[in-house]
Amino acid sequence: MGCIPNLRLLHLFENNLQGSIPRELGESTQLQNIDLFINNPTSTIPLEFQNLTNLEELQLFSNYLEGHIPFLIGYNSNLSVLDLSDNNIVVNIPSYLCKYEKLMFLSLGSNRLFGNMPFGLKTCKSLKQLMLGGNLRIRSLPVDLYQLQNLSSLDINQNRFSGSLPPGVGKLGNLKRLHLSDNYFTRKIPPEIGNLTQLVAFNISSNWLSGDTPRDLGNCMGLQRLDLSRNQFTGSVPEEIGKLVNVEIQKLSDNRLTGEIPITLSSLSRLTELQMGGNVFFWCHTCRAWST
Repeated sequence: MGCIPNLRLLHLFENNLQGSIPRELGESTQLQNIDLFINNPTSTIPLEFQNLTNLEELQLFSNYLEGHIPFLIGYNSNLSVLDLSDNNIVVNIPSYLCKYEKLMFLSLGSNRLFGNMPFGLKTCKSLKQLMLGGNLRIRSLPVDLYQLQNLSSLDINQNRFSGSLPPGVGKLGNLKRLHLSDNYFTRKIPPEIGNLTQLVAFNISSNWLSGDTPRDLGNCMGLQRLDLSRNQFTGSVPEEIGKLVNVEIQKLSDNRLTGEIPITLSSLSRLTELQMGGNVFFWCHTCRAWST
């Protein structure tokens, strides 16, 4: 496939394309949208893609791409969507992905990325969805990540983040989806988590968190999915957790929680899945609602 001078949109997703992605595509300088996801290419991302000055969307996820992300991708274009997830890409995240602050969606999950997030990404005010899960090599959760005030979705599960969850997470007031599972976070969840009143899904399972279950989660009245399982939480479940009227799935299993199962859970009319096994709970026999 050679250069097509006036080509603006190229969709070849879900085929059986194999071999190398044609470098000649980088000469089709009018290209704005490239979707080659779910194929079988085994090459690297062509360096010539750096020359696509009109490129706005590049989706190459679920392939067998290797090597690194071209260093200058996004440097000469108004890139808004970049999805390279589910490949075998290595090395650092490029610095210029958000040079013109147009980038809204970035998914690099399930690769082999390592190193810290570049400054140009941590200050990308246009970014709304950031997915870096399943890399296993990214260890540092930068404090200035919380400058991304427009983030609605943050997924950094299955990495090696450690230490305390910074209180700055409470500054991401537009977050609706926060996935931090399968890391090495320790200590308590900061009370600032209660500032995320737009949250719909919160998953921080499979970490090493301890202390009390944060009452401040009761401020997140829009929560539909809450997963605190497989941690080291102690004490009783606060009544505030039982007042999340929109919750559909709630997982508190495999912790060190004790005491009575909160009576407030009986009023959660939308609840379809409740997992609290692997703790030390007991029934509240004097609570009438549980026995009716």
